[in-house]
Amino acid sequence: MTEKTSQLQQSKNEVVVSLGGSTIIKEGIDIKFIVSFSNLFKKYVERGAIVVGGGKIARDYIKAIDSLEGKEIDKDYVAIMITRANAYVINSFIEGKFVKSPEEAYGSKYYVSGGFFPGLTTDSCSVLLAEKLGIKKVINISNVEGIYDKDPSKYKEVKKLDKLSYEEFEEL
Repeated sequence: MTEKTSQLQQSKNEVVVSLGGSTIIKEGIDIKFIVSFSNLFKKYVERGAIVVGGGKIARDYIKAIDSLEGKEIDKDYVAIMITRANAYVINSFIEGKFVKSPEEAYGSKYYVSGGFFPGLTTDSCSVLLAEKLGIKKVINISNVEGIYDKDPSKYKEVKKLDKLSYEEFEEL
């Protein structure tokens, strides 16, 4: 817990957190983690957002659609639904404004979201939301140890990237 959230303690003020779905769902929903994370967020963040991923559950649904030879758009929509369900759980404790697109992010101290649109990862949604809110810091909390030039679950040779600008992230 402290390793995954130590950056949050250092970043008072404004931040968007991309919270991987696998961090909140293990064998079930990890209420202890959600409470600890949410308390840290509310303590250290004056204005910000949390975008929650789908984790293993979303990947399981995507695999099911693949095995049924379903369309890419169906996989995107089911993943968005799972991310939003995860986000609603987080928001029940944060009590922020739940948003389904960057355009809805106004008039609140905190925002919580899942995925926005087909074709975007929740990491990308985090960056779009940060841009909309004028927030310069995005923290990615994940069960992956960093950002890589390729998906480490799919490729053997990957390069870990220590720091990315918005433009580099968008290109990646």
